[in-house]
Amino acid sequence: MKTLGQRIDERREEIGISMAELGRRTGLAKSAISNAINNPERDLKATSLFAIASALQLDPVWLYTGKTGDEWLSEQETPANPLGRRIGRQLKVLGMSAADLARATGLSKPTLSAIIHGDTCDPRISSLISIAEALQVDLRWLCTGDAGHKSDHRQIP
Repeated sequence: MKTLGQRIDERREEIGISMAELGRRTGLAKSAISNAINNPERDLKATSLFAIASALQLDPVWLYTGKTGDEWLSEQETPANPLGRRIGRQLKVLGMSAADLARATGLSKPTLSAIIHGDTCDPRISSLISIAEALQVDLRWLCTGDAGHKSDHRQIP
């Protein structure tokens, strides 16, 4: 992934402005812009980031992270528990929201949220079955992440 400095330089060259012009448009000293480009590990002031992003006509989140605001936000909201990640992934595949899933399963939004975010360590099997059916996935995959193979359902895997 490209660095903050590389993204600044690329965009600056793309729109045909010099470092001096970028400084003029942002009101920042050349040294501040140079630090942003050459020392990406240094923490950039938010006001400087927003000024540079505005001058370059870029989303400040993308400029800083290399990801769209939605991509970055979805990564921040990813549940820590694997069950929640699988539910979230399948919701995205089906184009469903958590509210859609709550309606489809008959579960309350707080109950569903607790399952997705791992706030309950032992959800009811009936809830998991309802979620698996609504998400059109195998219960085993939902619970373990293992698609497995079809085996005799009477045997312990």
